[in-house]
Amino acid sequence: MKKTYYYLLGMILFLLLLKHQQKKRVLIALPTIDRDFCFVDKFYKSLQNSIPKFSNYKFDIVTIMREQDTNMYNFWKDKSTVKKVKNYDITENRHNLEKVSDIFNSIKNYASDENYDKLIIIESDIMVKYDTISKLLENLSHSDVVVFPFETPWTGFPLVINKEKFAVNARDLSGDQYIFGHGTGCVSMSKEIIEDEKINFNVEKYEDTIGQDVGFFKSLHDNSYKVFMVNDELYHAYKYIERENKKSDIFNIGMV
Repeated sequence: MKKTYYYLLGMILFLLLLKHQQKKRVLIALPTIDRDFCFVDKFYKSLQNSIPKFSNYKFDIVTIMREQDTNMYNFWKDKSTVKKVKNYDITENRHNLEKVSDIFNSIKNYASDENYDKLIIIESDIMVKYDTISKLLENLSHSDVVVFPFETPWTGFPLVINKEKFAVNARDLSGDQYIFGHGTGCVSMSKEIIEDEKINFNVEKYEDTIGQDVGFFKSLHDNSYKVFMVNDELYHAYKYIERENKKSDIFNIGMV
């Protein structure tokens, strides 16, 4: 009787271990910068709430930041693997597109080198919802890339390029759907995309839009990959920064 008990216990433990070993590895990559430190606590909380607690995935987090981003480093050093890049300046429009492009490509290369099954990239000014990560992964079953829409500062709405290559407002679209492209603030991709060297984040222009995301979606389209949008708009925290800056300006005026 005891032998049977221990045999069954051993089999259960073996199956549990096997199940754990077979979990798909997901890299959650977070390009970040000290500019976004004012709401990093809210960002981290939203991220933690979105990562499924029980699933067939094993999640790893990596943060990518400049050497000068000491506030973000101190926050993330015990919560993630930290990768640093050389210092660079950002312009008045909050970006340095060439450097951002380099960072996104380095993330994709890292995911490939480390043999991850899925890659999720979330920029540090995008607030995810409780089911965002689950939907990013679930929809990779029928698409190569999945995105969530968010409001872009220069338009005041979530700008999406639909399958017919027209610029539209995601708020005017009905339901989830395949699209040509959007921003890469919250995006997931399959292993095939991770390992395809033809897919890169290159700064290109499409009509009035320029960025590393334009080059990324163009390369996907040129290589016949599918892009799917979960039409559940995420909060873009640039509004938070603007609001805090206005508060600061009012305070400074009062002190003069």
